[in-house]
Amino acid sequence: MSTTSHSTLVQGLVGFACGLAAAATLIVLLATNGQESMATGAAVGGGAVLLLFCVAVVRALRNPARLTRPERTVTGHGDERDSRLAEKAFATTGLVALPTTAVATVALALGAPTIPVMAVLMWLLVIVLVVASVVAARRG
Repeated sequence: MSTTSHSTLVQGLVGFACGLAAAATLIVLLATNGQESMATGAAVGGGAVLLLFCVAVVRALRNPARLTRPERTVTGHGDERDSRLAEKAFATTGLVALPTTAVATVALALGAPTIPVMAVLMWLLVIVLVVASVVAARRG
């Protein structure tokens, strides 16, 4: 095992432990406050993210040269370009999140149903992140 794969393994284990601790804390907090459906959603979403993270770390251990840009960014193998592209995509998503969250807040204050408003907001931001990432990668 080389030094690089050893550090990748250690970083992966630390990342997994931190993610698991954050997800477990959120799940327990939601469940103890009577939000069982939100706790279930947090468990499923957190589990999916942790599973994808584990897949990225295993791929980084097997063949770091074949990693995709998101995998390089998540596992710490990314270079300056990868970091810059991720930064652009997250910045664009943040810029879109400010007004859309304000609109969602006003809609909820006016009595709109919570679940559809939050679902539209969440999916809109996920789509913006993906599109911004693709556009940033194409433009360089």
